[in-house]
Amino acid sequence: MIYRVGRFEIDTARFQLAADGKAIPVEPQVFDLIVCLVEHRDRVLTREELFDTLWAGRIVSDTSLSNHIKSARKALGDDGQKQQVIQTIHGRGYRFVAEVEEVTPHDAPDEAPASGQPTDPGPDRRRLVIYAAVLVLLVAVGSQLLLPGPGEPIRSVAVMPLKNLSDDPEQQYFVEGMQDALITRLTRTTELRVISKTSTMRYVAGEKAVPDIARELNVDALIEGSVLRDEDRVRITAQLIHGQEDEQLWAGSYDRDLDDVLLLINEISSAIANEIEVAVKPQLPRESAAIRSVDIAVHEQILKARHYFDRFRFEESLRHYQRAVEMDRTFATAHAGVAASYSLMEIFNPDPASDRIPRARQAALQARALDEESADGFAVLGFIQLYFDWDWESAGSNLRRALELNPNYGPTRHAYADYLMIMGDLEESLKQVEIGLLYDPFSPMANSVVQYHRLFVHRYDEVIEVGRAAIAEDPNAAISLPSFREALWLVGLHDEAFELFRQFWGRDDELRQAIDSGYSQAGHTGAMLALADTLSGRVPEYKGYIALAQLYARAGEPESALAWLEQAYEYRQPQLLHVKAMPVFADLQSDPRFQDLLRRIGFPQSASLPAGE
Repeated sequence: MIYRVGRFEIDTARFQLAADGKAIPVEPQVFDLIVCLVEHRDRVLTREELFDTLWAGRIVSDTSLSNHIKSARKALGDDGQKQQVIQTIHGRGYRFVAEVEEVTPHDAPDEAPASGQPTDPGPDRRRLVIYAAVLVLLVAVGSQLLLPGPGEPIRSVAVMPLKNLSDDPEQQYFVEGMQDALITRLTRTTELRVISKTSTMRYVAGEKAVPDIARELNVDALIEGSVLRDEDRVRITAQLIHGQEDEQLWAGSYDRDLDDVLLLINEISSAIANEIEVAVKPQLPRESAAIRSVDIAVHEQILKARHYFDRFRFEESLRHYQRAVEMDRTFATAHAGVAASYSLMEIFNPDPASDRIPRARQAALQARALDEESADGFAVLGFIQLYFDWDWESAGSNLRRALELNPNYGPTRHAYADYLMIMGDLEESLKQVEIGLLYDPFSPMANSVVQYHRLFVHRYDEVIEVGRAAIAEDPNAAISLPSFREALWLVGLHDEAFELFRQFWGRDDELRQAIDSGYSQAGHTGAMLALADTLSGRVPEYKGYIALAQLYARAGEPESALAWLEQAYEYRQPQLLHVKAMPVFADLQSDPRFQDLLRRIGFPQSASLPAGE
């Protein structure tokens, strides 16, 4: 039988692959793979079926099949990105998807050959002849035809959401914790750029193809896997997949006691790093960070705490971190978690009368004292020193060290960007949050912070362009784009900006009525003034003093704006650190009272606004 696929012909009688009439040398098993896929093109062939067909029960690695698929695609003018001939069905197997025409050989003899003519040597001998020819060719040109072609080094990976193979959904926190641990370990021990978990969670359904995910995340490779927890044992499988080619580069399965789970994560990350180094020669891994032995009960509390922390449920995360501290007072990660939970509780629900920040500071210092290589300890201490202590020098030092230890944690980079902003380096500040976006491209927080910092350097057109693109994709997004509203206002597009302000604040009936009433009396500025007056009547329950100052500034009421900035200073609100760079306060820059406020906050005298302010 001859199968015709475009300009290619697959001759099963002659064991020959040809293109435009010219034979293409392929390894016998690659030829068999092509034939198998073509003959079963009506369905997906699982990897297990292909293993049985090609290797007849011999034990070989998954990488061998992946390499054969790659060679088959290359022979047929296909690749892992296009997948126009051989398609990867993610998590299942492969299917031949190109159009196939079956052709009966027109020159096939109807009779036995005449006396003296060579007889058909038979399939086995033909295989040997072809295989010998291939070996001769390989000796001549080297063994490169059997190996993956040279490619660009793998410098970035995304650890995808791991599958929970247990029947217990309550174990999801444990599975997510394993993903977190693998991300952290790869970040600590390699020079890879590792995507944050926040941006990978959108792929939890597993519906997109590997090349699409890799392109959207801008990474070279993906790590996929599964977790099965069974009482005091855990089994983790993982595989490294080339993003563009959708080919498996490495796979492994690990079965350990729960007490050894952190050592297991280290083993997986080391195996991945070694495989990448051998395959594509990336930069050398950093010196391996030490692995601390942790009791499984303590580790359980940490995983539960992170589960709640990621969902902004800080009171619950605090409880679990505190339990971990009670179980093991020498575990720096638990102390750092206590500090982070207290700090963010104060950020999102400020209570000046509470002792959250002193407790947070004590826990952060303890974390750093217990582990001088704890990125979390340095990060949370720098965070507290920046936003609550206003100790710039110490904050900058600790945040820089945290980024050296873990460059892919977005909040640390955002805090360091704010430190640079306070120092007056607004361009470098923007650069830092843009770097953070490379690690977490789909994080709403990371994207919002980038747009916020673009306002500081007057890149209003860029903010507007991004905002309009977001709304075109999702009209409901407008309500969550504060920088977009601000940029429209600053460039004089007050009608468009006003409509967005109204959508945001108008979810509250009283505020919507105030906006509409103010607008009917005095237009845009009247609406801003009415909104500010109504909100100020809700103090002290409403604690958005910076937001009130912004509204009064837009309404052309500098006295009221300054009064609310003073109120923010009295309560040492962290957002006060942005006021010097906020364009909405540009008209206050020349007011001695505003300059005195900046002096009391502690802005360096050399820090300046961008040209034009």
